[in-house]
Amino acid sequence: MALSGTISGAYRGYTLQTSWTATQNTAGNYSDITATHKLVCDSTFALYIDGRTNSCTVDGTAKNFTSGAISTGGGTTITLGTTTHRVYHNADGTKSLTMTTVFNMQADIVGTWVSNITATGTITLNAIPRQATITVANNFNDEQNPSFTFSNAGGFQMSAYLSFAGQTISRSGLGNATSGTYTFALTEAEREKLRNATPNSNTMAVTYGLQSVISGTTYTSTNAKTMTIVNANPTAPTLTYSDTNSTTTAITGNNQRIIRNKSILTAVIGVAGFKKGATVKEYRTTINGVTIGGNGTKNFGTVNLATNGELVTTVTDSRGNTATTKKTVIIDDWITPTASVQLYRINNFETSSRLKIDSTYSSLNGKNTITCQYCYKKTTDSAYSSWTAVANNTLITLSLDNTADFNVKIRIQDKLSGWIEASKDLQKGIPIVFVDTNLNSVGINALPQLPNYFEVNGSGSISGAWTIKGDSNVVGNLNANGDLKWKGVMIVAQGTSNGGTYIKFADGTMICTKKHSITTACQNAWGSMYYSGEINIGSLPANFTAVPAVTALSTGANEFFLGSIRNTTTSTWGQMYIYRPLSTGSSSYVVDLVAVGRWK
Repeated sequence: MALSGTISGAYRGYTLQTSWTATQNTAGNYSDITATHKLVCDSTFALYIDGRTNSCTVDGTAKNFTSGAISTGGGTTITLGTTTHRVYHNADGTKSLTMTTVFNMQADIVGTWVSNITATGTITLNAIPRQATITVANNFNDEQNPSFTFSNAGGFQMSAYLSFAGQTISRSGLGNATSGTYTFALTEAEREKLRNATPNSNTMAVTYGLQSVISGTTYTSTNAKTMTIVNANPTAPTLTYSDTNSTTTAITGNNQRIIRNKSILTAVIGVAGFKKGATVKEYRTTINGVTIGGNGTKNFGTVNLATNGELVTTVTDSRGNTATTKKTVIIDDWITPTASVQLYRINNFETSSRLKIDSTYSSLNGKNTITCQYCYKKTTDSAYSSWTAVANNTLITLSLDNTADFNVKIRIQDKLSGWIEASKDLQKGIPIVFVDTNLNSVGINALPQLPNYFEVNGSGSISGAWTIKGDSNVVGNLNANGDLKWKGVMIVAQGTSNGGTYIKFADGTMICTKKHSITTACQNAWGSMYYSGEINIGSLPANFTAVPAVTALSTGANEFFLGSIRNTTTSTWGQMYIYRPLSTGSSSYVVDLVAVGRWK
């Protein structure tokens, strides 16, 4: 047996030599052979040939090599090439083989054609010690026993181990079987050792190792796998809650009922149980989008929920495993009380007046009440009367002087709200017809203010012939079924619309005005002037029956000229242009507009 040697073959004065060396791989059970091929030419043997393709066959597998051109007069050694060969040994580590090298000379040697020179020989390599190897290993969880299958062709004594996180679980004396399966029968202490090595993850890398001792040397075969922690979710903590606001519990009589926006919700979170070496990472308790961390007593303050809510505690351990506890929180809806108020004089005139406070409030299962009170004063007085209680949604009668205006204040409160105030005005009594003998005046739905005065508050319809002298202002509708003669000026309607104002006169005349602001550029040349683009003024504040006459005046800080207004209709001002002596970029202008025409 050897790890090196030489084979050779010759023709006359030419000798072919192949020198080889071998390196061995114990784990792979193979040898790598490197063969160097040379041609030795004796001193009187010349050779002149081109390059040749040659071969070296080892253990039945050939590899070609190319030699370069040869030009020698003899007495030289020429390296033809090198080949490498991997040879796998037998299962017991032994190996014998045949090596043959062929040099394709293809030359005329002293009148004889020589095709090739061959060197051949039998080689017995050193035996490779055979170690035991793991062929298959399993992933496993912390409640299982890890196992692997093995091959031990050399029949060596074996030992095994599991390595993880810098720690080891070992087994010795596994015997020398040539193949089989081995299972680690883990003790509970060994399982805890594995679990405690991975407190922050549910998985951990483990390495199987199988060792065999061959000729005093320990060889190890390894296989990397994964252990998984299972059934390790923490035990959910206990969860309770209560209302810790003494005011609200005095109303409900039950600290398990939470009044919306008033009760103080306090939760008590117990201690979770953590398993298999894990530790606590966090507690998180949530209700209505509010989350508080930690366990123990936690104050959530008031809760803005109209219906029952859910208190949820989630605990997370160091491995990311979670457990959740849920608790339904009973909510009693509560909103701030509101009230609508009715206040009026009987017949819109009398001293006897009516007041009704209609309150809306939260019942809280019949345990809430509403209190209503009122007070009043004349608008000319500084002090109010004392507060007086009144039943909710009950019409009462007050005696309020019908010759004076009054301000009446009301307030309401339930058991939680505090006082909520509002006020309402009550005007002096207005009769349908009132004859003031002191002023020698008459009022219809009004109290006359001037002497020798006839005052009407409201719309009127006149039947028959009337003559009205003096200027008058009619606000509302005036229908005349007969001759109506008006001596003076009468305005029948006025108002604002579309950014302008209008006044309608009884004779059918209407005047509309508008102050129109414009921002535009004047950059279009027209002779020595520059004009803007067409400007649409918009709608009139009221419609005419025929196209009115429109006048426009330039005002404002910027000097400019106005062109004529075109395309006026009964409902629109029309269009116009602005002119300036110089080309001007975007600037602001104000135009005063007046339209005069007929509305009927």
